Amino acid sequence: MSEMSDEKMQAVQRVVEHVESWEYSAEDDTIEKRLREGLSEAGVELEESQVQQLVEAISGEGPVHADRVLG
Repeated sequence: MSEMSDEKMQAVQRVVEHVESWEYSAEDDTIEKRLREGLSEAGVELEESQVQQLVEAISGEGPVHADRVLG
């Protein structure tokens, strides 16, 4: 996985926070759909594995820090 620019990571974090705030108790497929929509709107492309890592993190407990999840 290549290193992400700070701007791209900030965009990913904003999308994650938005999805977390609205979909914190949703099923994984809903979280994934909203995450993909947000990333698309932000003009950010992630690898499939990265999207899945974020979905799993959002489904878990507590706030998600995209930089830690995507390391």
